[in-house]
Amino acid sequence: MDTVHPDRDPIRQAYIVRIWRSKTDGQWRISVQNVATTERQDFANLEALFLYFRQQIGDTAVNSRDPPQGKDSD
Repeated sequence: MDTVHPDRDPIRQAYIVRIWRSKTDGQWRISVQNVATTERQDFANLEALFLYFRQQIGDTAVNSRDPPQGKDSD
């Protein structure tokens, strides 16, 4: 969970994010599945989820203040 995957598309990555409340204890649960690899990770809170995404993106992250540009901006 703590490595950047250089073999993945550095421009686009697709994930399925599931967030639900447990019927037994009322706690929120989070899971993320990478669409390309089907790898699934479970998280106890949003902070852990965001850390995972930052680690997956690594240095390929774009400044969120910059508007999308070019044909990959859909």
